[in-house]
Parts: sequence; C-alpha cells; structure tokens
Amino acid sequence: MSVPIDPWIPGTRSNQTQRSNAADAEKARLDLVNTETSAKSNIRSLCESLANSWKSIEIARLRVDIARRTYELMEAGFQNGIVEFLNLESTKKDYADYRYRLLQSELAYLNTALELASVLNADMEILTRSGSEKK
Repeated sequence: MSVPIDPWIPGTRSNQTQRSNAADAEKARLDLVNTETSAKSNIRSLCESLANSWKSIEIARLRVDIARRTYELMEAGFQNGIVEFLNLESTKKDYADYRYRLLQSELAYLNTALELASVLNADMEILTRSGSEKK
C-alpha cells in the first residue's frame, strides 16, 4: 500500500493545485451567496414597486372619478347657462388628463409585474391570477 504524500507537502505542484481548487470553490460559494442576496433584494424591491404602483392606480382612479363628476356637474351648469364654455372645456381637459395618468399608472404596474415575472421565471398569468384572487 502506498500513500502519496505529495499533496501535503507545501509548495509542491499537487499542493498548489489543491489550494487553488479550494480557493476557486470558496470563491464560487461566495459568488453564489452574493447572487442569492442580490436576487432576494431585487425581488423585494420589485414587490414594493408593484405595491406602490397599485396604490398609484387606486389614487388615479379616484382622481378620474372626481374629474368625471366635476365635468358632469360643469356640463349641467353649462346647459343651465351658469358655467362658461371655457371653464367647461378646462374641466374636460382635466378629466382627459386624469384618465391619461390612470393609463400611465396601469402601464407602469404591468411593466413592473412583467419584470417581476421575468425575475421569478414565472408566467405573468400566475402573478395576475394570484393578485386578482386577493381582491
């Protein structure tokens, strides 16, 4: 029976190769831990962005409702001769602006959801289905 002692003698080629392999394995382990930490942080950030986007959509919807009701009242006032045409058109423009902002908020939400689905390597339908079940 022979036991090679070369790997245990410092400075030999076998010892250096063994140390290099051990250092490469440790570096790979640390890289994996770093990648996992980065991925977790990215997912948390995207989830927070998604929650914030949803709140923005809710606010935008409320603003659209207020603008719509204001326009309806201004239109009724115009029909009764109380409101000037310029004020009616200004209110109509505000209503259109708020609808546009709502669409922008919804687009931002969908973009964030798509990015989260991509990061999770999941189907977008799964995210939207689970989100609609919570409503």
